[in-house]
Amino acid sequence: MIYIFLALSYLLGATPTSYWVGKLFHGIDLREHGSGNLGATNAFRILGWKSALPVMVVDVGKGFVPVWFFPGLAGASFGWTLAFGGAAILGHMFSLWVGFRGGKGV
Repeated sequence: MIYIFLALSYLLGATPTSYWVGKLFHGIDLREHGSGNLGATNAFRILGWKSALPVMVVDVGKGFVPVWFFPGLAGASFGWTLAFGGAAILGHMFSLWVGFRGGKGV
């Protein structure tokens, strides 16, 4: 069960919030604008604060949920809490959701 929560931590962290907000509400791929980064700062610069604020809140939540809730649900020790947080961070840094551009790779 712990390994399922570890995978969920990664997948939650890997959710590209700013990419989806950019595509759904502005019709643009943030990787092709500004710094090319999918972080809240680039979202702020390109999409404006009204889009960047929810991106930032969700990005913080993507780290908070695995560390706060998953250990209790999995009956895990403090070491696993760190692992859940680390998995969410790795997912945020290396998202599989937007790893390919039009099938041609990054």
